[in-house]
Amino acid sequence: MRKLQANDFELGFLDGWRDDSQVVLIGPERPVFTPNVQVHRETLPDLPLAEFLQAQRLELASLAGFKLLGHGERRLGGEPANFHAYEWELPNQPGERIHQLQVVAIRNNTLFTITLSALVRDWDGFEPAFEMTLAGFAWR
Repeated sequence: MRKLQANDFELGFLDGWRDDSQVVLIGPERPVFTPNVQVHRETLPDLPLAEFLQAQRLELASLAGFKLLGHGERRLGGEPANFHAYEWELPNQPGERIHQLQVVAIRNNTLFTITLSALVRDWDGFEPAFEMTLAGFAWR
């Protein structure tokens, strides 16, 4: 039996099952959109990472008001990673835009995606905390 360990619990799961867990950290409550950090793990897709990221950006482009701000390489937990940053319009909230930074890394045939999100108008205030969160990321 394998074990998934998270903050204050541990969960056993059977061999043959896979861990596609997601961790969500919620920031200070905001009236329109609360900033958050999501860490998602999934099985490595059957295509090269660059192609996966390009396909992901094409999918994201369908979001209302999508604007790609940048993409490239960076580090996560001391190892190579990729990122893309973008904005999009929040549904049913005209004029309210979300800024997201996604950092993607591969470890042990698992794809890890960390998504940091805040309203565009709040991003500058939360960006230092988001960067501290990424700087504190460590592989086990």
